[in-house]
Amino acid sequence: ERHTRSGVRGTPAFMAPEQAKGMLPAIGERTDVFGVGALLYFVLTGYPPFAGSSASDSLTRARAGLFTDPEQSPRGRDAPALCRIVRKAMAADPGDRHPSVLALQEDVRGFLNVGLHFPSRVFPPGAVIVREGDPGDEAFIITAAARAAGSRKSI
Repeated sequence: ERHTRSGVRGTPAFMAPEQAKGMLPAIGERTDVFGVGALLYFVLTGYPPFAGSSASDSLTRARAGLFTDPEQSPRGRDAPALCRIVRKAMAADPGDRHPSVLALQEDVRGFLNVGLHFPSRVFPPGAVIVREGDPGDEAFIITAAARAAGSRKSI
């Protein structure tokens, strides 16, 4: 967390433009919407929206409100509906964002209930998907498993 020259506190790589500019009267619930959108952006892409080589560089990027479209990331390509929600939450103009965090939450819930799409993969028998303790950048939901012939379930 850093302080800007105007005394605004926050993490530059995740700040809304009005926050990064120190526009205190403009900071409100839609600034919070931006912050939640920035966290969703990070989860979706794996990097902060305004990642820079320094805090000052990140702050400059945040003031401009320009970030790489999350749909250009590998995970974002698999979730275009979620990317649309993130882009709206992170609109440079607060008036173009969700009116409240609850409205953003409603959009995300709608995505989870209707628009969720996970790519699927089939692994050959005996394949190691993940080892305990290894770092990972994916989550797996195992929907079916088959035991090899002759294997026995132990209790």
